[in-house]
Amino acid sequence: MHLNSGELTRLIVSEAYWKLFKPHFLGGKEIIKSKLDEIGSIRNSFAHFRPVRTDDVDVLKQNSKHVLLGIEEFLNQALLQRDVVPTNTQDDWYRALKTLGTDQCVFTFRQSVDEQWVRIGIKYRCPVIEGSFEPEYYAHYTPLTIRSSAILTKYPEIANDVCYLSERVASKMRKDGNAEFSKVLSFVLSRSMLKSYDQGLKPALEELLLTITDETELIQQDNLARGQLVHSTSVSAHQEDAQSIGGGTTKGLKHPWRRVIRRSTGGISPGRMTSSQLRIGILGCQRTCPQMKSLSDKRLKQSTS
Repeated sequence: MHLNSGELTRLIVSEAYWKLFKPHFLGGKEIIKSKLDEIGSIRNSFAHFRPVRTDDVDVLKQNSKHVLLGIEEFLNQALLQRDVVPTNTQDDWYRALKTLGTDQCVFTFRQSVDEQWVRIGIKYRCPVIEGSFEPEYYAHYTPLTIRSSAILTKYPEIANDVCYLSERVASKMRKDGNAEFSKVLSFVLSRSMLKSYDQGLKPALEELLLTITDETELIQQDNLARGQLVHSTSVSAHQEDAQSIGGGTTKGLKHPWRRVIRRSTGGISPGRMTSSQLRIGILGCQRTCPQMKSLSDKRLKQSTS
């Protein structure tokens, strides 16, 4: 979130939005406000290098336990979707989206235990367009990958519905030098939003698949080309007995080859975010909370000035 603690407290207990937050707090509005204000006051003392007493630490522990217990459960559901959505689900959104997929991109559908959150996964099988292999010494590959943040910029229909987007990369390297790489994009949406399915999400996902297919074929034919979403990246590996490769270690791997994936970040270091990346973190709040959108847009403007 790109709001300070005081702004968050005012937002939570405001007349317009308390009804949305109330189910996730174990207490009335005035009690929650008082406890959050106490936490904020102690936090400010710590942030400005003022002494923090032992009693303050006790207050923090007690208030956090009281206030955040429901929030913790909510976040567990929002962040973890491990159960498979049953294939006989009759919801309109599922019946519309379950047919999507290509040879390059495979769709999966999972949900939280309380069934209030759905994760739509797209597994992109990354083609390897170049590779070199020296047995017992070194391996290098140039696979294709997808720039996740560009999806939200290019397809506002997807960005407007998604609460958050995450990604993970997997690889499988064989002793003969062959390697397989994949990237899984996870789009997390609320079940309530999907129940009011407006038919706009499926065409956007279909266009996304078409773009990925076209750009993948383009780069496979011309290795120097680059798409809006798809681009090449570098993957290298050394033998297991190397002590460190590119900041990684060689311990804990079942396979004797250490995998070091160097994902392109578009020139963005971990400590600095572009405006589009910053906007990703607040997507899920802007549709249902204009007040949060106004505050976050102000923060966004400051971050890019």
